[in-house]
Amino acid sequence: MNKINLQNEDISKFKAVLADNAINDEAKTISFLALSHNNLHKRYSFFGDEYYLSVDLSGVKFEATTLYLDHDVSFENAIGKIIDTKLDDKGFKVIVQFNDEVSQSREAYAKFKAGFSDSVSVGFKNYELKECEPIDGIEHFEIKNGVINELSAVWQGADPNAKVANFAKEQEKPKAVEQEIQKEDEKTEFKAEKKDETKEIIELAEILGKQAEALEAIKNKISFSEFSNKLKEQQQKTNDIKEFNIMKRENTQEFSLANIIKNAGNASTADLGFEVENYFNKSNGRFVLPPDFGARFNDSITTTTQGAGAIATEFRDDLLIEEVKKESPLLSECSWLDGLSQRVEIPRNNSNITADFVEEGQSRDSENLSFDKIILEPHTLLATIRITRTMMNMSAFGLESFTYKAMKFAIRKKLEEVILYGKGVIKGIFEISGVPSIAAYMTAPTLEKTLSFGDTLENNNGNIANAKFALKNSDVSKLKATARGVSNEKMLIEELGNLQGYPYFTTQLIKSGDVVFGDFKDIFIGSFKGIELLTHNERGGDIILELYLDVDAKLAREKSFVISKTSA
Repeated sequence: MNKINLQNEDISKFKAVLADNAINDEAKTISFLALSHNNLHKRYSFFGDEYYLSVDLSGVKFEATTLYLDHDVSFENAIGKIIDTKLDDKGFKVIVQFNDEVSQSREAYAKFKAGFSDSVSVGFKNYELKECEPIDGIEHFEIKNGVINELSAVWQGADPNAKVANFAKEQEKPKAVEQEIQKEDEKTEFKAEKKDETKEIIELAEILGKQAEALEAIKNKISFSEFSNKLKEQQQKTNDIKEFNIMKRENTQEFSLANIIKNAGNASTADLGFEVENYFNKSNGRFVLPPDFGARFNDSITTTTQGAGAIATEFRDDLLIEEVKKESPLLSECSWLDGLSQRVEIPRNNSNITADFVEEGQSRDSENLSFDKIILEPHTLLATIRITRTMMNMSAFGLESFTYKAMKFAIRKKLEEVILYGKGVIKGIFEISGVPSIAAYMTAPTLEKTLSFGDTLENNNGNIANAKFALKNSDVSKLKATARGVSNEKMLIEELGNLQGYPYFTTQLIKSGDVVFGDFKDIFIGSFKGIELLTHNERGGDIILELYLDVDAKLAREKSFVISKTSA
């Protein structure tokens, strides 16, 4: 007997049968047993081979929150809200509430109530498939550790023991169950009779690339003889069949950071085939974060690659970096070079060409141009995030959302810190020699000292037009309470965001008493390649997530800024 390959089989749908006594007309709710513990049933593969399938509910989580019209999970197809779920000795029980104000929801409730439709189905994701001992010579597979993420008002799959029930008290109907099982047995007998002929149709379709015609023939119960004659007639008419291509199924699986975290330290054997195949860097043992990973946490669509006629493009930079810039007043003011792949040299003009008047027939000596360069090269930034044992009980989306926010905060904090006070491979503004300074401004701020920032920057050929102050929020409060002169009628800061004619912004990482003034566009920040991830276990069940990002930062001109430092 050939082994059954379920890799491309859709085994993720299970049936729940409705019953009248579970409908609450006043609350517009329907309660049902979505999936029972005793759910073993027989199925048929695409090629007609029979097998048994069951689900071990002990490792299954119920995360579905909405009832959909069909398996197209979309906003338009939502027809009911799951308001309660529980797992007891019978299985997963669910209450769905419908809404009269939504036409599709109202119609669906009416159809269930009238008996036009008597079934819905649950759908799985992220499940593990275990091969068990055969039953009566028929192969048996079991779903373990899955997530129920979908509830749909269509039927696919079958749990013969699933039925709607009162949520608080089960009311069994053995006779109804027997009738349902009898229906399934009748279907099984019919399928067994047609199995061989169906298999022949499918095999011929695979050879000729006529899968669509095969599915139509099976649907319309056309015999193999009729099907083959029909294909023969088509070939004689066209007489131009030279080669046949069998298209691969589109892979709709997405990168799962939650899977990587939950399988920390076990990447070689865990069910991470998709992530390892598409996002794993074998040279350093790290996973590469997809460029568009952050889009799943946005409230709006950020790409049109799914639109009709749209051209699919790759993001050159990472959405995470884009969000870090937006959330940081300091980083958003800087000049970013994203998606770099190697060392970058930026020419810098240090020339000081002058002009002068000359008499007719006279000349003056030429002046030399002076250039050097700014070099941006990758330096690895490492941020570590601790995922506690209890956090592992969060839903996949919740865990990924929390981790994503922690990543943004860690990157933002470190970049702001090194731009201001870095002493290592990236030198901060306060640690670079040659930056003009004003002594102890915040010790005793005055109008004269405030205006001297602009004078000093202008004397060093800085860009006054784009200059801004960077301050600690507590220092802003101090300046709001500091009189501009002898009279207390005017303060140094009277208008939000304006310090004596110059704009300012606040940043958490600048130390109390320190001030930076200048054109922050003269800070160049380069990010290289993508973000890489590495996980490992710690004692006590915690998981450490390490985030690697190659960056560099340089000042275009040291004299583009004026600083005042009073902190230790």
